[in-house]
Amino acid sequence: ISTLALFCQMQYKFPNMVVGTITRESIHQALMHGITSEQILSFLCMHAHPDMLKKTPLIPATVSDQIRLWEIERDRLQFQEGVLYSDFLSASDFEKICKYAEVSVCIQVINIIMMMRYWN
Repeated sequence: ISTLALFCQMQYKFPNMVVGTITRESIHQALMHGITSEQILSFLCMHAHPDMLKKTPLIPATVSDQIRLWEIERDRLQFQEGVLYSDFLSASDFEKICKYAEVSVCIQVINIIMMMRYWN
């Protein structure tokens, strides 16, 4: 039951059964703890009720697809550390920093239009 609670919001506990709800938040919580969507689906398959074992697919496609989509949604963005340089004293200072960043292959975004408005 404690494993199930890692990716479900537990609703009821009975002597021989538990009821839980799988939500976006509960899946994201599991993902933050290092549990993958495939591990969740594998757990559900291994602990399915005997009546469910007679069905194909064991887990409805909409459920398994949604769990996978929530994982993809979480992994869509990747964060990187960065530094923002602003308030340059002159256009030449700005250009020097841009050239250094290009040579160092560390530049992510240059907003030249905003810099030109600033000096004009």
